[in-house]
Order: sequence, then structure tokens, then C-alpha cells
Amino acid sequence: MRPARPAARALASGIVLAALLTSILPALPAIAKAPVKVTGREVKTSVDHQRIVPLPITASHVELRWQGAHEAQLSLAFGMRPNQLGEEVVVDPGDDDGGPDADDLHGRKVAPAGDETSTDVIWTGGARFVRITTDRPIGHLTVVAIDARADIGLIPGPTGVVDAAMDQPTIIPRSGWGADESLRFDASGQETWPPEFSPMQKAIVHHTAGRNGDPNPAATIRAIYWAKSIGRGYGDIGYNFLIDEQGRIYEGRHSRDYAPGESPTGEDLAGNVVRGVHARSNNYGTVGIALLGNFQNRQPTTAARVALERLLAWKLERHGLDPLGGSTYIGLLGPTKWLYNISGHRNVDATACPGDTFYPTFPQLRQRVASRIAATTGASHDTSPPAVKSLTAIAANPTGGTTIPFGLIFSEPVNGLEASDFGVSGSSHGWGVTDVSGGPVGYTVEVSADHPDDGTVQLELAADAVTDYAGLTGPPGAKSAEATYARDEAGPTVVLYQTPHRKYINDANLNYFNVTAAFSEPVIGFGPGDVVLGGTSHAARHWVVPAIFGEVPGASYGFSVEQPSWLNGTLTFQIPDGAVTDLAGNPVAASNLVTIYLDRSAPTTSAPRVTLRGDTTLAGGALRVRLDWSASDVGPAGIATYDIARSVDGNPFKILIGGLTGTSFSTGVTSGHRYRFEVRARDKAGNVSGWKAGATIKPALVQQTSGLVHFSGRWGTASKSAYSGGSTRFLAAGGSAAWLQTSARSLSFVTTKGPGRGQVRIYIDGVYQTTIDLGAASTTYRYVAFAKTWSAVGTHRIRVVAVGTPGRQRIDVDAFGVVR
Repeated sequence: MRPARPAARALASGIVLAALLTSILPALPAIAKAPVKVTGREVKTSVDHQRIVPLPITASHVELRWQGAHEAQLSLAFGMRPNQLGEEVVVDPGDDDGGPDADDLHGRKVAPAGDETSTDVIWTGGARFVRITTDRPIGHLTVVAIDARADIGLIPGPTGVVDAAMDQPTIIPRSGWGADESLRFDASGQETWPPEFSPMQKAIVHHTAGRNGDPNPAATIRAIYWAKSIGRGYGDIGYNFLIDEQGRIYEGRHSRDYAPGESPTGEDLAGNVVRGVHARSNNYGTVGIALLGNFQNRQPTTAARVALERLLAWKLERHGLDPLGGSTYIGLLGPTKWLYNISGHRNVDATACPGDTFYPTFPQLRQRVASRIAATTGASHDTSPPAVKSLTAIAANPTGGTTIPFGLIFSEPVNGLEASDFGVSGSSHGWGVTDVSGGPVGYTVEVSADHPDDGTVQLELAADAVTDYAGLTGPPGAKSAEATYARDEAGPTVVLYQTPHRKYINDANLNYFNVTAAFSEPVIGFGPGDVVLGGTSHAARHWVVPAIFGEVPGASYGFSVEQPSWLNGTLTFQIPDGAVTDLAGNPVAASNLVTIYLDRSAPTTSAPRVTLRGDTTLAGGALRVRLDWSASDVGPAGIATYDIARSVDGNPFKILIGGLTGTSFSTGVTSGHRYRFEVRARDKAGNVSGWKAGATIKPALVQQTSGLVHFSGRWGTASKSAYSGGSTRFLAAGGSAAWLQTSARSLSFVTTKGPGRGQVRIYIDGVYQTTIDLGAASTTYRYVAFAKTWSAVGTHRIRVVAVGTPGRQRIDVDAFGVVR
């Protein structure tokens, strides 16, 4: 064992301080019984000086985002009616991270903030209207209305015992503030932003820049959670912890599911901290702590400062960090710059956070945290030996991997832990401790074997293996944990799910896709080259996968597929057979092939052509016509639907029907009016063509009584309301005929079909066209037996001649349809 170093916690003084803190803090809020559903809606607007904006929902909170005008000074007033607004609230730009890097969000990208400025979420007290006042015009302003259920806070419950000193302070879990955990998952059921862990390096303190005197902090945290998870697309709240004005500490970023009765730590089973997104490019190994409120012009409450000191003291001592010291921060890409172990957000980003009044007090904050730790260390205070809080196998059980990690967490910081302090036994043979890392509270212990047989693997920590900072040895007795090894010969499977989850894309600004790779079991060796990219949309620069992110080994990985300027075409990606292996060396089976059609070119259509329909009936007194057109799409998406608009008698076009999937449409037209039709196409990517209009048409229904209709041979008359004009003339013998000669682009013959009706020959411009049998078991009046259309208006003659069918010679001549 390595030699111990002095310092420890003091149990006796801790009890006294705990009693004192319990007496001055308000009752802790109880745990909510169910998640609270939060909703949000956006309103796009602009403001020159002042504008009252109706909100689409009753909002408990709002968030503002705008382009340009970064220095704008804004104030807000809220109310349920536009003429009954509350006090004016001055708002500052929020504690915005500037948009996280891909490494902050499991390899995913989010839309760049660009020149966007935003506020944090602001408590409204319940509002349907907000008055926005600005000292300079804002042309593009988004008001995000959020309903975080202000009527639901924290369910009242018993007051918790407040542990003093460096024992973990009471932390309200996510369920306590009503977190809706479904917001963390995408439509496929995969976690949008799976937790990733690393050793703690720094604590970064923030303010939320929201309203002070918040009457419902739980609702505000729910609103922040929704704004980051859904509104910004992060997939979770970015802070690791939050503190309200009453000194209550809330769990922020999800890390893992805790055992019943276990207090949230924001760490994995080996004591590594979960990565949040609170300080751009400085989230790896940092713990973000946000105080609710705005401290530009005032200090946090005493209760909030005490809670912050206690949380920092617990965290820093737990991870062996000097609250008065600092070091060079090591990011994912290597060393960056020197930072205090307790830093403010402004130390890593260009921001006023955590407030101009609060930040200058950080030297005193660091000293008070150091004093808290010092007051509880040393042999004169610490009489309790270090104990093991948990020793747990982190691998799946059973596992087929030949390296099994165990997480070990002590009750306090310790020294001297070495591989020789462990023994390995069990029914599986050949195992030994190969690595011990971490500390001073949480450790990862790895045991490995070359060719083990199936069975159990038991890891045991010897008694008195370590010493605490007061020189006390522990644990008092041996502690053990067990895993099961089973030979694994089945390869893993993997499913790829991209966001946005659309097959067709037309947004030229969308130059990346976030992809989740969900494996059926932990795998190793997954890199960018294991994703095979294909398709026809590659430009001068091809689509690329810059990096793969995720815990290794792990079953969930994230990456982005990026291209700065794509061409019309397809994009495909897939993980092929054998690209990676599971922990037992079994190769993965090929993933699903994702195919995306990228198309920013609008389709084109021809002008619609109008023709009279045959083999149909009149629609009352209206002629039935059919519109036909052609279309093409130069992009790969293909045409999805068509819209038809109509103008009557020169009036403006109005949409007649939308969503047609074919290139024809039937409708009715009435004599005495002028019609014009136009068509547009929409492809599957959402690109829309311009309207293409056809020629103006003039329909007419020429009755048999018209002087334009001529008869020869034997014919008779009949009257009945069922006929289009109330009467008909009929051809009574073979060779009898009727004809119409007129200017037209389309002609049709209207007759009767039914018992006693015979065959009729049709001639157009003296040329035989067809013979139609009008006999039928039942009678159909106003039947359009024949129609003919030309490409342009011209003089044409239609002639109908009775065949003289035995026993049924009659041919009704009801009317002729004409389109000019």
C-alpha cells in the first residue's frame, strides 16, 4: 500500500453542523409522484420598440431568441389579457453555452447558434400575452412559450436530515422536480444523449439569468429541461446540479438509475462524473452547477450560497481536488488552459455568467469551501475508518468479455489502493486484477483472463487495505462482488437511426445527420472507418464521419455524417459485416442500410389539358371534364402530389383540390362560364413547382332543340325531367341521323342508355369512329356515350347514325357537349 497522507472528515463536528443547518433551512420539498408533461410552442415576430405578442398556450415560462442586435436591452411584462399586464421585468441574455460541440452531445451536432442571442427561461406567473420592449429594432425574434405546469411544484413531504461537512448533501432527484424522462429518447426509443463519464477535473458555477424570487423552482427546472431537450435538441438538461434560492439542490443531467434509497451523485458506479453541456468545449470532466436567478446586480441568497459551498466541498473532496488550487484543463482534444478547480462560466466562455455581482466573490467562495473541508479533516476529528459504499461488477451479467470492470466507491477519500489488495476466486479460472484506476473515492478495478472457462468471477477487497486522510485503515472487513462469465459465440447486431429521421431532404442548410448506433451488446473497435458511406450526393468534398463517440466498451454510440454542400442525389450509410466485435471477439452483423434522398430542385409540370369525358353521366346540367398533365423531377426524390386550382369567369384562382397522386383529375363545368385550370407539383422532399396554367375554356351543352342540331330520317320526340333539357328527340329507324357542326376543342354525345335502345355509329368530320350499343337492363339518362378532343380549337362535325338494331332501334339524342 502507498503511504497515507493526513486529513479526514470529522464525525462529531459534522453532527453539530448538521443540526444547525437543519434548523435554518426550510423544509425540503418532497418527491413528485409522477413525471410532469411539459409543452412548448414558438411564435415568430419582430419588434421595433414595443409589441404585445399573443402566446399560443398559457405559458408558465418564456424564452426569447433573436438574430442580430446582440446588445439589445429588453424588458418583458406578462398577463392573461393584453390590457392587464404585470410589472416590467428586465431580462439579460441567458447562461447560453453558445451551442455545444459534437463531442459534448455523444457525437451529435445541433444547428449552429450563428448570431443568435437568447434569454434563459423566464417565469411568467401564467400568461397568454407578453409585452416586449427593446431599445433597438429586432427583425427576427422567436418567443418560446412553455407550459411547465406552474400549478405543480414538489409534493409536500417530511424534512430530510441535512448531513454536514463533506457528507453528501441532500439532493432532490429528477423525479422530485417532475422530470419527464421520455424527453430523453428519440422516436426509435433510443436515448438521444446517452451518458458518458470521465474523472472530475473542475467545477464550473453558473447562474441561469432567470427571474429572482422564483415561486416554483421545480417548474422552472422543468422548463429549462424542455427548452434544452426539445427546444435546442440536446436531449437533456445541461447542468449537473441546480440550486434554488431556498438552498435546495436538484439533480440535473441524467447519469444512471439509482437503487431505492440511493441519493443521486451524477456519477457512474466507479465515481466518474457524467458529462453535461453547460460550457462549450469544457464539459469533459467538469461539473456544472447553476444557481437559479440573475446575479448581475445582486448576490445569491445566503441559503443558496451555503448549499453551493456544501455541494462543492463534497464534490471536490470526493475527487481529491483542492478548492484553492487549479491546473491546466485537459479536454477531449488535449490540454487547453489553466483553470481554478472552482471556476465561473465566464472563465471558459465569453459570457457575463455567473453575474457581475456574484463572480467577484469567487475568491471568498473558494476559501469557504476550503475551510469546510479543513474543518472536518485531521485525526482529532475523524474517528471512523473508511468503509466501502459499493463494489459492483459494471459489465453485463453474464458477460462473454475476458476483461470485467468492477466499480468501487468508498465512503470517503482514501490512499494506498493497489492491485495486490484484491483477490480473485470463483468457479471460472485464470482471472487476475490487471488495472486499478480512479480515486480518491471512486475506483475502477479490472480483472482479466486469457482463456477462462464458464463460471463465476469473485473479486474481494481485503480488510484494512486503504487509509483515509486521518490515517485510519479500512475497510473493517473484506468486501466482495461477483460476476458471471459465459462463453459467447453469438455476434452482436446493430441498428442505425438518423436524426432528422426523414427519407427525403430539401433543406440546403442541413449539412449533417446525427446517427445513433444501437448495438445489442457492448462492442469495441468502432471507428469512423467502420461506417460505409455511399450514394450520389457527394460534391467536391465527400460526406464524412468525423468521429465516433461513446463509452468504450459500450452498446450505444453516436456520430454525425457531414457534408458542407451536397448535390442532388442519395446518401447511404451502413455498418458492414465484421466491422466491430463484441467483448468476446464475435463480429457484428451488418446494420440496416439507411438511404436518404437529398433534393433541392423543384419539379416541373405541363399545362393541364381539358377534355370532355365519355362513358359517364352529366353532373346535373354540368359537363364532366378531365384534366390531364405531365410532370418530371430532376432530383432523386420523385413527385409526391399535385394541386389543382381553378379560375371561373376571370376571377382569381382558388385551390380546387390538393394531394392528388395521379396526373389526371375529373371535375364538372357549367355552360355559360369561362374556366381556366392550373396545376403544380410537390416532390417527396417538399420542393414545390410553380403553377402552370392551361388555356381558358368555354363549355356549352347544346340541346337537341338548338338550331345547330340537324336531323334526317325517321325521328320522334319525348319529354321527361330526366333529360338534360327536359325533352329529347330520338332516331326511330336505321339510317336516321343527327349531327352538330361547331367550333370546338372537345365534343361529346349525350344520350340515354337502357331497355329498347339500340346501336349507334359515331362519325367525326366524316370519319367513322366507333359503334356503341346503348342497350341495358336499366335506364341511365344523360349518359355521355362518346367524347373526342383535339389539341386546339377548330371547326368539327359530330354525326350519330342509328344502326337499326332489330327490336330496339331507338337512339335518344339528348344533347351535345362542347368545349371551346
